Amino acid sequence: MSVPTTLDVFTRICRSVEEQYADTMVLCGPADARTAPCGGGEPISLEDLRSRARSGDSVHLGRTAAWGHIAHHLREEAEAEGERSWMLITVWLLAPRLRGAAYSIARCTGAERADVGSALLQGALEGARTIKGVGPADIEKHLIDAAFAVGWQTGRRGSKETPVEEWNMVGEETGPQPMTRTPGAVVRVDVMSRTLAQQAQGERLGALAYRLGLLSHVRQVRRTSRSRPRRPRDGARRTPSEQPCLFEMWGSAHEASS
Repeated sequence: MSVPTTLDVFTRICRSVEEQYADTMVLCGPADARTAPCGGGEPISLEDLRSRARSGDSVHLGRTAAWGHIAHHLREEAEAEGERSWMLITVWLLAPRLRGAAYSIARCTGAERADVGSALLQGALEGARTIKGVGPADIEKHLIDAAFAVGWQTGRRGSKETPVEEWNMVGEETGPQPMTRTPGAVVRVDVMSRTLAQQAQGERLGALAYRLGLLSHVRQVRRTSRSRPRRPRDGARRTPSEQPCLFEMWGSAHEASS
């Protein structure tokens, strides 16, 4: 039977953990593959662990002992290299709360639920790596807080993305102004007129053609096209084009017109 591709990350982890430990009587202790006894307490099975970790309120003695047992193995895995089986078991225990948080955060922020779920998982894993010094009664809260802190960042609009009104960069059209600067000087403008904007476009294209080594060829083509007589269509009067010479930098255009 094929597994649907729409399963969220927490469902996949839960199925993986349950399949891996389906035939395992105890998760640690003498019955484990390791010979050393478990230092976190008495051997415990997966079902017993889930029952104790979710029983009563957060200050229940059995619940506190279960999370202290989990924290012991998480610290062992953080100090050693190898599989992170207890980290997956921890996510398996927290999956119902993390899955519900993914729905709530996605609904509030507008983010994709899959992205929120991945962020929550990342936060939970980071929390599992930083439990050193956390007491047994605070282990579960520490992991949930770490997951929520990362999950709420998904889809949240930052201060730099605050929408603002569009700026009007085109001012009123005015006649051409006399050029009083020297060739190559930098002119700072806040609002560009239509004529100035077209001239700036021509200078940019001219600079590009110059860098590509095509400036002389482009000028020759434009001179040839200008020298050809054009017939007005349908008896329309021919009006001079207001478009300045493209591919002409200011210095060369000024010299050509003088």
